[in-house]
Amino acid sequence: MPPYISPTTGLIRFAICKQTPTVKLFRDVCKEIPRISTIFDLDIPTPVIRSRIAKLIRKNAHVKDERVVKALVSKGYLDLEEACLQYKTRHQLLNLIDPTSMRKHAEVSDEEKFIRGY
Repeated sequence: MPPYISPTTGLIRFAICKQTPTVKLFRDVCKEIPRISTIFDLDIPTPVIRSRIAKLIRKNAHVKDERVVKALVSKGYLDLEEACLQYKTRHQLLNLIDPTSMRKHAEVSDEEKFIRGY
């Protein structure tokens, strides 16, 4: 469907024909983020979690095969269900959302080594 100009606002509106499974997964995850962050007592703000989830989904944007896309979407729904049913631990969730802060042997910069006295 072609774009049209809204008579009230003058903005261009695009008609969305259908919703892809990945967009539906992302929206479903975004609806559950406040509940999951309350259950697991996450100190990360909701917009940051949302952007990191979007980054995880976009990491597989190059996949074009329908069967693989369906498998990835179903895996995403399984991860969401496991988080909602508290089958995952807090550390597993944090490692999924923010893997860099969970590293045991994170590289230390030269300034930090100097400050710590290494």
